[in-house]
Amino acid sequence: MTKEKYTEEDKRKYLLLQCRYYNGEDENPFAKELCAHEVDKSHLPPPECMKSEYKLPSEQVTHLLNASTAWGYEKWWVNANLGDVQFKAEIEEYYAYGCKGFEENDGTPLTMKAMFWNRYYHWGGMLDPQSTEFKEWYKTYYQKRETNLQRRTKQRMVELTVKCRFYKGEKENPLANTEDEMMWYYESVWVESLAQSYTNADSWNRELKLEHLDHLPKKYGIPSSLVGLLLNRYMHWGNPYHPSEGFENWLKGHYLKSKL
Repeated sequence: MTKEKYTEEDKRKYLLLQCRYYNGEDENPFAKELCAHEVDKSHLPPPECMKSEYKLPSEQVTHLLNASTAWGYEKWWVNANLGDVQFKAEIEEYYAYGCKGFEENDGTPLTMKAMFWNRYYHWGGMLDPQSTEFKEWYKTYYQKRETNLQRRTKQRMVELTVKCRFYKGEKENPLANTEDEMMWYYESVWVESLAQSYTNADSWNRELKLEHLDHLPKKYGIPSSLVGLLLNRYMHWGNPYHPSEGFENWLKGHYLKSKL
């Protein structure tokens, strides 16, 4: 089996998903918004003309300033990773100053956290042995915006859920202990898997085609990957050797009995 090759563009897309503010734009959208609301002081003498002022609430200005800075550093981080920068020294410093394990499951890679830590203390002054000020800044001004992956996943969850018959986005299965319990579960797996990445559908689509059942999605108006997942489960529990003999009847009797 040949190992799948990933291009630089594939890697770039993956890195962008880890960002919260930078999404591949050529221009900084947060700096652009600030500029659009800046008070024109060109007619004033120095030093008044050199002081920035905006026609926005102070909290919005603070947000845009921090977002603009984060955007620039995230862009640098993406390009650095494409250039195979390892961030070894930054990570060692980050750990040495009390940040090991800090917000480690929030979707931001360790290398990016270490980069922000390095830049925060480069511009901020004296080092804090426990990085208390950095942690406060990170949670207050940076972490409050979800990663591009988290926002994309939420949007896809909405788009995919409307195509389901049993699953409506619930956290708990409302059909537990009923004959439709597994239909809800299978749909929830399908939504969550594809919301993370559409490539997760590849194996289900291949299985459907391999069994010569790839005409069923169009016939019944069901997404092909969902039919493929149901086929996979049918083969696992029911008839693993001759799926085409009974799967369509099973699909009609167990899945299609519920209308969208």
